[in-house]
Amino acid sequence: MQKISPEKKNCYLENLRLVNEQAGVEQELVDLIEAFAAMELDRGGPVKLPPSRPSRLGKSVRQFLFQNQHLPPPALDFMAAYCQRIHEQGAVFILNPDHLAKTLSLTPKQLHQLAASAENQYHAFRIPKRDGSLRTLQAPQPLLKNTQRSILDEILAFVPLNPHAEGFRPHHSILTNSRRHVGQKVVVKLDIEDFFPSIGAQRIHGLFARLGYPRQVTWLLKRLTTCRGALPTGAPTSPALSNLVCRRLDRRLSAIGNKMDFAYSRYADDITLSSQNPRMVQLLPFIREVVGEEGFHFKASKTRILRDGGRQKVTGIVVNTRPNIARQEIRTLRAILHNCQKGHLHHQAHHYARARGVKNPREYSLSSFQASLRGKINHVRAINPGMGDQLMRDFLAINFSG
Repeated sequence: MQKISPEKKNCYLENLRLVNEQAGVEQELVDLIEAFAAMELDRGGPVKLPPSRPSRLGKSVRQFLFQNQHLPPPALDFMAAYCQRIHEQGAVFILNPDHLAKTLSLTPKQLHQLAASAENQYHAFRIPKRDGSLRTLQAPQPLLKNTQRSILDEILAFVPLNPHAEGFRPHHSILTNSRRHVGQKVVVKLDIEDFFPSIGAQRIHGLFARLGYPRQVTWLLKRLTTCRGALPTGAPTSPALSNLVCRRLDRRLSAIGNKMDFAYSRYADDITLSSQNPRMVQLLPFIREVVGEEGFHFKASKTRILRDGGRQKVTGIVVNTRPNIARQEIRTLRAILHNCQKGHLHHQAHHYARARGVKNPREYSLSSFQASLRGKINHVRAINPGMGDQLMRDFLAINFSG
């Protein structure tokens, strides 16, 4: 059976809901029936109600059924089928708002109060970007921030991502991203405009609904993870949610890359394409069209086409022949370390802070300077261990107590 259109799906679900409500079925069960039917339609299969119990069940589903043996057999069969569908998607099944509250270590009252006031639980401020413009961050208040971390750890962390998404996930980094594009004739770098703000609350609502969550749970999760109709830039959940929203985009572009012989990766809002065929750049209008269909747009000023005759840099790493750090960055670090060894610590810290845009460079502490230098050197070590080790030896020889 082919997947039905969104219009037919919505019509089917509305009729299904109406029939069950008219039959006097409890509201929470109506929500679960609707959510189960939606998952079955998304899978392209027929909706069988009541469903038969799956022959194979995940451990968490078996545990849930064991704890609810008091339910009648038809109810247990339905719950087994529903929970197993969610389990197969890598999600954690959550049956109702009380279950969600327990999952997030909140009382039901705390959960509803937090969701109702979530819009007012952010502190907005601006920070400068590299190009001199300002980026608005929305930092959640402590209780909301802790709840978002629980959503991230208990719900979102288990949902599988497309392998071509390189940012905001374990065992992936700017290094794994850059390795995909080493030694290519041409590298194309594209930047999605207003990445988090362009992901609206309705898309997040749709995401949680597609994972199989019932209406009230989906609404609460949307309220807890969005701000003023979009993903907030400073929320712990926003990076993971953006990756999940982009799964279809990643799937489409990686499939096109396989057919047209170019490599594709996405690190947050940075999209990189590379190929041994320089004519790959002729596909850019088509790529922009696909990205537009997925609800995103590129910054025209940030598009870069890098040929193998010049330096090719992907997420800060040079990829012409192997992943490496740009020579100028190494020279700059060496000069800083050399001057520090000569005893010019405070002058170097002041100069370093000014170059980084610190408002009051003279108040930049030596401990902050030391920590930042160590971080930069560890970054070099991750990309070029031999060079990083040399820099670290020079760093450790400096007396930062002065």
